[in-house]
Amino acid sequence: AYEMLGAHATGTGGFRFDHVDLGADQLFVPPGLAFRAAMEAIDIARIVVSAMCAGMLRRGLETAVDYLKNRQAFGAPLSERQGLQWMLADVATDLEASIALTRAASAALDEGDPTMGVRAAHAKKFATRVTMDGLSQCMQALGANGFRQDRPLARHLAGAKMAQYLDGTTEIQNVVIARSLFGS
Repeated sequence: AYEMLGAHATGTGGFRFDHVDLGADQLFVPPGLAFRAAMEAIDIARIVVSAMCAGMLRRGLETAVDYLKNRQAFGAPLSERQGLQWMLADVATDLEASIALTRAASAALDEGDPTMGVRAAHAKKFATRVTMDGLSQCMQALGANGFRQDRPLARHLAGAKMAQYLDGTTEIQNVVIARSLFGS
């Protein structure tokens, strides 16, 4: 496995096959259908990445809210500071939107909806972007404590960055979405 900054649970690594011959009865997919099957698997993986991002962002938001409720400054909990409240309210809105896009893509998968691929692209693109931004805001709310190893925020931020590359970058998601818009 490769040594990664984060996302250690992904099991990322390299492999190669040399001189491997398989009979037709040993193939996962019949000849000629492998590319289509691989692309469907990538679409499903994009939904999974979106859900993973929503989980990381939810945990980051919970961490920040809990911290602000329990941290006192100038005689009052930090949770009473409107600037911090609004910053985390924006994170909460992005989380809800991310969950909604992920659920829509999941429903399209369950229903065999042919728009599932583009829905998965929307969900992944949005979820990875708002998770990076939202976790950064959650870390900001904690100040220097957001960088501590005993908090999940820095680890999740590294995982969110990795999620931007998994199963197609944001630019690839834009290709998928643009093709659906322009029929190409």
